[in-house]
Amino acid sequence: MERTTFLEHYRVCLGSDGTPNELGRDGGAIAYEAVDERSREPVALTLVPVESIDPALREQFEEQARAVQRLRHVNIAKVFDFGREGENYVYVSGATARRNACGVGCPARSDAG
Repeated sequence: MERTTFLEHYRVCLGSDGTPNELGRDGGAIAYEAVDERSREPVALTLVPVESIDPALREQFEEQARAVQRLRHVNIAKVFDFGREGENYVYVSGATARRNACGVGCPARSDAG
């Protein structure tokens, strides 16, 4: 992974070996453990390769992602942010129950991110 900061505020947490902490994969999408640098809250940051979505459906995908951002319900993980950076859509959601704050392995911000 060349960079670790996405949408200006979300930093992917790195393990002791310097590799990103993956939460899971689904198709081409990869979810990472991350932290919101403004609040220090843990988040899940998912990168979805743009090419993995049919060009005819990309506009619909973006509309639906933005609609999910507006949903507020106790049984739905909160979506904090959504956008496109380079060749990926970036989807930032609330931390999952199995995760804890990015403590160990989350180095201080560097200018390389």
